[in-house]
Amino acid sequence: MYYLLFVCECREIEIKRLFKQIIVNNAALNITSELYYTETHYMQYLEGDKKTIQNLFDIIKRYQHNRNVQFIADGDLEQRFAPNPCAYHYISNQKLLQLDVNNLSEFCKHRMFTDIEKYLSPLKNLIAKTKT
Repeated sequence: MYYLLFVCECREIEIKRLFKQIIVNNAALNITSELYYTETHYMQYLEGDKKTIQNLFDIIKRYQHNRNVQFIADGDLEQRFAPNPCAYHYISNQKLLQLDVNNLSEFCKHRMFTDIEKYLSPLKNLIAKTKT
């Protein structure tokens, strides 16, 4: 089992359009994932076969509505943590920027997104750069 985590810029309306496609594609590819999105960005955690995840990430990087795709982490897992083909969660840019978030190094060694304030640093940094 393999995981990959990335963040990117994408308008909320485009992210919402992708949800149904992500669920269908993930189920067909035996991938599970969790996605956090804001008005302008999203962070997605993917689990599944290594080659399948890497091929999917290549497609994600080329998707016309995704900008500034940034790889964060990847590695091997003993078991899946994400329970669904794609769970997704909204957090406002304002709320995200108020969080005291740092240290992503332990991100994928624990259950995905159980502590949102600890693991959203890359997304927060990307949003902060966009606002300046």
